[in-house]
Amino acid sequence: MKLVDFRDVCRNSPPKDVLERAWLGLDKERLAGVREVRLYDDDPRANSKTPKAYGRYVPHGNTRQADVELYFWRIAELPSRLQSNEMYLVFILSRTFAHELYHHAIIGQRIKRQPRKSVEEDRCRKFGQRVASEIVHSVYPEEKFRRLWKEMREDLSQGD
Repeated sequence: MKLVDFRDVCRNSPPKDVLERAWLGLDKERLAGVREVRLYDDDPRANSKTPKAYGRYVPHGNTRQADVELYFWRIAELPSRLQSNEMYLVFILSRTFAHELYHHAIIGQRIKRQPRKSVEEDRCRKFGQRVASEIVHSVYPEEKFRRLWKEMREDLSQGD
């Protein structure tokens, strides 16, 4: 899997190497067939019929190959303290990435009995939340990053 960065505005929110390090421990089986993860400032596929997304699963025709696109437009809409909180950004981006990986497991790997769309979305959401939590806890162990965890909790409890 290759991480390709097309960002201009959000180039360092968080840096590409932080995301690579965060996703290093992901299950290789889940990543099978994912060629690229593309990072964009905005959702280029959004239009009047398709709302802006946080990320997209992009299959390659009738193959088991796909790309995952992640969009950073929502970072600009976060409270300013969260915009610079690396741990929080890794969490929300990992949650979106894992969500799209679940779609890949269902669609891209041609599971025989696909669930209804609403059921699949609910499972994607839960899977994304669980995986993102595991990633953040492994990259930022609470014993070692106590101050960062405290700041994130404070940032989440406060508005701007």
